[in-house]
Amino acid sequence: MMTTAYEIARQGGKHKNFLRDYEKLPDHLIEKSIRSIGKQIVAHETWMVDPAVKLGQAHRYSLERLEQYRAKWSKDIQRQHEHIDILKSILEDRHG
Repeated sequence: MMTTAYEIARQGGKHKNFLRDYEKLPDHLIEKSIRSIGKQIVAHETWMVDPAVKLGQAHRYSLERLEQYRAKWSKDIQRQHEHIDILKSILEDRHG
């Protein structure tokens, strides 16, 4: 079984500070954060498909530079999914 971002954070690994900060918050703020991060994921996915949405005149960038942006956005999306996993797990732990 794959270890979740939440389990890794609880063990003091990656995202431990994110977990520590968010587990103090009330449910409604955690739920709001989940929605907000979800919107960020959609934005990043849009940029991956059409970098001009984020960068403006994307044709001014080299293909190499555009690929660097896409790689960064891909990592951002992965991190955001991990954050959502952590937030949903906090709520699940609270409410079974």
